[in-house]
Amino acid sequence: SVVVNSGGFVNVTAVGTITLPTTFTNNGTFRYSYQNQNVLGITYNDLWLEDIGTKSLLGNVIVNGTLLFAESAIAELGNFNLTLGASATISGASASNFVMTSGTGGLRKNFTANGSFTFPVGDTLLTSVREYSPATLNLTSGTYSSAYASVKLTNTKHSLNTSSTDYLKRYWTVSQSGISGFTCNADFVYVDEDIVGTETNLTLGQYNGVQWNVVGTVNAGTNTLSATGLSSFSDFTGGEAAALPVQLASFVGSYVGNSAKLEWQTI
Repeated sequence: SVVVNSGGFVNVTAVGTITLPTTFTNNGTFRYSYQNQNVLGITYNDLWLEDIGTKSLLGNVIVNGTLLFAESAIAELGNFNLTLGASATISGASASNFVMTSGTGGLRKNFTANGSFTFPVGDTLLTSVREYSPATLNLTSGTYSSAYASVKLTNTKHSLNTSSTDYLKRYWTVSQSGISGFTCNADFVYVDEDIVGTETNLTLGQYNGVQWNVVGTVNAGTNTLSATGLSSFSDFTGGEAAALPVQLASFVGSYVGNSAKLEWQTI
């Protein structure tokens, strides 16, 4: 058996896959410090990803301490999930260091109470330019039980976005488990390379499984789409208001004499 104690250090400096013993305890730091390495699908205390190139997950990864990026490293999830524990933090995330959700896997964050977290997602799939598009979720209310929120970024126009003139060539898929009755504010950052048309005409749309609802606005100065008071998660992207129907906030009907009086409010 092998035990990496707190303060212990494992430095992986070669390409390929290392094999761990059947009995393995990890309370220290794993450092992947070479180009284009494979990352073991295990539970880490601290996980350091360094040196230019992708670090491809070989299985689901859990980080309970610090996930550190340095020297233009990208964590490529493929079809595996990267989960950050409730107390886990991320260091060094930037336009050069981020998580790429290239398959079915997502970047997850455990929540035990209200709080805010920035999911440092990006991509390099369709261009040679690294496109950093983080999403920030600020949960302001809710009930949490073995809870997590997950973000996945897709670098293409959403197939159901009917916007024809002004839209983004990317969308974010946000999901959750174990969070009920929640309210969340969200920010989605995009890059100039993914803007089609006039940026100031964009609105933030959320797909509800049937249609798009306009749930937020754009700040062209910071390349950010923002929403407040979300009570559900799904796909989010930028598009034209005419192609993304408004959201019905309330609808009330009453009788006035022999007539019906209808009152409604939209967001």
